[in-house]
Amino acid sequence: MILVTGSTGTIGRPLVDLLAPEGATVRAVTRDSQTVNQPASVEVIAGGPTRWPPP
Repeated sequence: MILVTGSTGTIGRPLVDLLAPEGATVRAVTRDSQTVNQPASVEVIAGGPTRWPPP
């Protein structure tokens, strides 16, 4: 499993877009998991430096 923090940012989003189609198991951390549009195979969790553990 690959954990990508900042999965909606300048580096994180393109990284998720490269990893997911290659079959990597990806967990994406973002501040607001309700508004994220990630590939269906990606597990999205809400979190951040001031929000741990995730709900």
